[in-house]
Amino acid sequence: ADDIFDAVWFANTSQYLTDEELNATLAELQRVVRPGGLVALKESDTSMIRVHPGPPGLILRWFDAVAAAGIGHWGNGPRGPSLPGRVRRSGLTDVWQRTTLIERSAPFDPVVRATWWGLFRYLTALAPELDVPAADQKFLAGISDREAFERFLDNPDCWLIEGNILTVGAVSRETPIPA
Repeated sequence: ADDIFDAVWFANTSQYLTDEELNATLAELQRVVRPGGLVALKESDTSMIRVHPGPPGLILRWFDAVAAAGIGHWGNGPRGPSLPGRVRRSGLTDVWQRTTLIERSAPFDPVVRATWWGLFRYLTALAPELDVPAADQKFLAGISDREAFERFLDNPDCWLIEGNILTVGAVSRETPIPA
């Protein structure tokens, strides 16, 4: 129903949507939130992902190469910084944004190991098909199997960082409910 929620939370999903799907989603979120209610979008910012020891800029270059190759949804990975403008253009008001960095260093717990292995499994599988520097290819090839990746994480100098962006906007009384 229209105007049923005081707030909605949309997390780690916009990167999987086309621009058209995201616009439709923003309209739908506004439709179900009462005037004065909040729409909150949380998204990782892939441009902030860092791994050490590893080539500086590795992850950003990988996402750029994937976007250039037109592979899957990965081209929308760095969408977080653009969300405030999209949210404003969708009709939400009082828009604000906050970025949070999450830093992790060795030793890593099992949840962190599994989460980062999930990311690196994709990185290493697609890397040979991408136009990335030889140093990036060499690094990713060196951690392409689970055992090698676990050894990488066991390095006492291993450090991982990720950025998350929260964008919040209010549904105004002037915002029409989409047809």
